This record gives sequence, C-alpha cells and structure tokens, in this order.
Amino acid sequence: MSIRADTRNALDYAYVSLSKDVIAQPRADILQALRKTILESQQDIRALWRTHAGLDKTCRLSFGMETQREAQEMSLKLNEWLEKKGYRHMSKFVSSPAGSWRITYDFFNPSDVEAILVSPPVIAGCTFYPNRPCFIIPSYGYQIAILGCWDWQSARVTLDKFIRDYVTRDNELDPVVHSHMELGGDVYTAVLRDWASAMTVADGFDDLKD
Repeated sequence: MSIRADTRNALDYAYVSLSKDVIAQPRADILQALRKTILESQQDIRALWRTHAGLDKTCRLSFGMETQREAQEMSLKLNEWLEKKGYRHMSKFVSSPAGSWRITYDFFNPSDVEAILVSPPVIAGCTFYPNRPCFIIPSYGYQIAILGCWDWQSARVTLDKFIRDYVTRDNELDPVVHSHMELGGDVYTAVLRDWASAMTVADGFDDLKD
C-alpha cells in the first residue's frame, strides 16, 4: 500500500492505493474496508473514492475575472472576505486558462464550499458568483461512467441491459450492482460486480457506440 500526497504544496489530503508489486489488479474490496475503518475510527477525516486524476477538486471554487489587473486586485479583497467569514483555504492561485482570468481556491472544509455557493461574496456592491468543477464522487472502486446521455431517453434502462448482455459471468450474478444518473441526467454511472466486468465494459466502448 502506498500513500501519495502533493509534493509541491502542503495540502490536507493524500491518495491511498495498493501497490501493483503486491496485488496484480485493483482490489476495491480492500480499499473499501480501509475506508470504512478510517471513517469509523477517525471522525474528523473524510475518506472518499478518488474522483479524477490530478489534484483533489472536491473543495475547489473559482471566481471569474475580466482582466489580469482585476484578478490581482480582487484576489486581496476576496482573501479579506474569506478571512472575515472564517473560510480557511489551503491554496490559492490566479490563472488564465484559455485566456479567461480566474481566482481559484482550494478549501479545507467542504461545508465552507457549500456556504459560499449559497451566499457568494458581495464586495463593493458587486456579487462574485463562484464556479465549481463538475465531478462525481464514486461510491465504489468498480464504477464506470458514460457521458453524453442528456437527450437519451431511458438511458439507464438501455445501458443496464447493454452491460448485462455484454458481460458474461460464470456464476450468473448480475454484473450491475447499482446504477443511476448523475449531473442532471447527462452521465450514466454504474457500480459493477468486479474488476473484470468493469474492464470488459471499458474495452467494449466501441460496441456501445454502434
């Protein structure tokens, strides 16, 4: 088992994974047992399945700005507003992806993120509405997601059937443990029975498109 955190910045989280040298293929059951142990023994620690590659973005908010100068000036004012509210952040940076300037914060407490979304900062009579990255927190390790289901009627029923027909199992157990729609119906997500079932569906994506 290995624990890996960001090596450049002091953050409050780390990723836990199983070493390939010890276990040949992913074992969600072992990690789920560890997650349960952490939740039961450490009440002040969040233990979630990883949402995506790279840095954690589940507690990230960004504020769009018109210019670099505005971003630099508002950065100080936003810092003051957050400090008065008691919203602690672990990192902050100003960037311009695709030419659009923004101030991005990574917060310690997820409840602070929700509070800011409900009551965004008002500075000099202007309300600054934050943007939050889109993500889905997995409920288990053997979980797959299919995007682009927004205008697809009965997507869940259709995809459940596709997976059940596509994945053959010797024990005849249903490969779909649980499924539901996320992000307003745009994403179908399903927890599958095991790693082999998940890989079969992932490798068969071209068949699904047909």
